[in-house]
Amino acid sequence: MTNVAGHLREQNGMYQMILSWKDTNGKRRTKSISTGLPVKGNKKRAESLLRKTQKEFNPETMQQVSDLPVSEYLNRWLRESVMNLPPETYGRYAYDLGRVVVPYFEKKRLSLKALSPRDLETFFRYERQQEEASVQQLLDWHKELIDALQYSVANNWLKVSPIKKVDPCLDNSPVLFTDFITDWLKMMKS
Repeated sequence: MTNVAGHLREQNGMYQMILSWKDTNGKRRTKSISTGLPVKGNKKRAESLLRKTQKEFNPETMQQVSDLPVSEYLNRWLRESVMNLPPETYGRYAYDLGRVVVPYFEKKRLSLKALSPRDLETFFRYERQQEEASVQQLLDWHKELIDALQYSVANNWLKVSPIKKVDPCLDNSPVLFTDFITDWLKMMKS
């Protein structure tokens, strides 16, 4: 087991965890991870998160987060965000992600780094058309995905959040031929 040292630093008004260890060649390595906690009034929470992260961090088996499937990343983000979210917000996020968003992306088997705005538009279109989601549900899921993907940008797992220009209520993308034919067949059936 590798000994992982760590400390906190303030950056842009937020606490950052700096982890440090020696690799198999004896070379010192570091990793910076955002806690997502504002500096003001969160020192004890940040220190607690740092201790937990040091204990669980294993550089030998460290998988690149950007290679994780989107569904696994969302579950991981939710676990890591439990300390940073008010209980009612966390409960709503856990319910929505577990019931709708994660099951959808489990079927797609996309990695986080492969996730594109088009994939997100397809998700929202599916929920609007097939599942008849309300505008409020679409906006809630959009907010949750913004928070989750912004966390990946803050931790340098993604350069840009793919949801930045996605409007969950508008269908800006062209309709795929298969979607058109499926809708047409449903219409002709009746």
